[in-house]
Amino acid sequence: MAAVKREREDGQAEPPRTVRTRKSLFNPTPLASSSTKSTEQADLGSQSVLHDASEQRYSLRARQPPNDARLLQSPAKKETSADQTKSKSETSIPVKTKEETFFDASPRKSNKPIKRELEAHEAHPAPPKWTETYALILKQRRRIVAPVDTLGCEEAGNDDRRGDKWREEDGQEDLEDAARRKRFTTLVSLMLSSQTKDPVTAAAVANLQRQLPGGLSIDSIIAASDEQVSSAINKVGFWRRKTGYVKSAARILKSDFGGDVPKDVDDICSLPGVGPKMAYLCLQSAWQMNEGIGVDVHVHRITNRLGWHKPATKDAEQTRLNLQSWLPKPLHVEINRVLVGFGQVVCLPVSPRCDLCILGSTRLCPSKQKVAPNSVENRVKVEFLHEDDTGVIVSPFPHKFRYNLDLQALESETAALSALKQEGANDIKAQIKIEGQDGVGVLLADGDQTAAALSDGATGAVQIAVASADSSSIKQEALDW
Repeated sequence: MAAVKREREDGQAEPPRTVRTRKSLFNPTPLASSSTKSTEQADLGSQSVLHDASEQRYSLRARQPPNDARLLQSPAKKETSADQTKSKSETSIPVKTKEETFFDASPRKSNKPIKRELEAHEAHPAPPKWTETYALILKQRRRIVAPVDTLGCEEAGNDDRRGDKWREEDGQEDLEDAARRKRFTTLVSLMLSSQTKDPVTAAAVANLQRQLPGGLSIDSIIAASDEQVSSAINKVGFWRRKTGYVKSAARILKSDFGGDVPKDVDDICSLPGVGPKMAYLCLQSAWQMNEGIGVDVHVHRITNRLGWHKPATKDAEQTRLNLQSWLPKPLHVEINRVLVGFGQVVCLPVSPRCDLCILGSTRLCPSKQKVAPNSVENRVKVEFLHEDDTGVIVSPFPHKFRYNLDLQALESETAALSALKQEGANDIKAQIKIEGQDGVGVLLADGDQTAAALSDGATGAVQIAVASADSSSIKQEALDW
């Protein structure tokens, strides 16, 4: 608002009145008359210079892609003073070509060792009536043919499903090569299965077996380009990232593990894109080693719905440790396949089919929901294998889990496994634990001479547990290497 004076025709001054004026978007002063335009233009020019300087001051800097040399560098390596004083103008910016990506340099992970079991004071008690609940689930599960039964990761390397059968027929692989190929196929299937349904994972593995020149093996993955691998697996979730993971894992297996899948959970978890669930399932399928339970989203969801965890677990690792503290050891391998198939067909993550669940007529499931009949009309029809009047399945499917829960047999199997494990532990004469920059390592000696050699050359404080027939003692030694 501004006060403006005007004159009448008779020359007398009119009283001042207020006039509304427009304001510029960038200039808060009101518009003036044409006689002062030159002065305002000079002022606007000076303000525009200040405005440009302000924009430059608060402008965002564009992020540059990482340097290849930094990706290939060891995480523990520190920069020298010469590297720190190097000017930014001398830093080269990598240029990606069609044949390479930044994921090609994915290093081996140096995670903390996986916690294998809960301590005695941490053990979770067995939930009440879990045997009745699990027995009923087995009774219904044997009538279900789920995707995991026909298209699971364990089935990917079988001879009746592999797409590179010609390698064996042409004599390009012997029995040992075939075993290595099958173990690597199982690992790749597990890596691709994350956030992906079983049929899509099975199709991606079959594409790798058919499209790669050497079939699906460690050497063929290393020799293949990113485009060849990506075109075969581009239907799975996060396929770009998994392309780099698979290629990096193949290089690490070739250089660090002799071209084969390792037998240790921590070693498998050191591969990029691999977690504890994949590691335990890989050991069960590839090496027939029962080291722990592979807990995925189905096992985690269903066991919490059944109220088997008090309080409820928040992640898969907590679920695994709780289950392993009370579930009989022989069931550690089977429970994943049983509950995964049950969760794929009946106990769905969203809108579970409680109307079809065998636990619906009991009070064993605290998460039971009412299902309206009209809500299932347009849903996928669930078909169960037909049973006769005596409860025998007419056309049974060869499931890979037991149908009956015999507690006495489970106790006998558990005792046998514990005795076998203890027998192997008694053969160890010395055990040395070493902590380094890349994690914790353990050296084992199964003979007196080897144990003495480990003890003689020592530097640094470590614990050596010497087992004997009479007693067991722990002493401090130093290692020289």
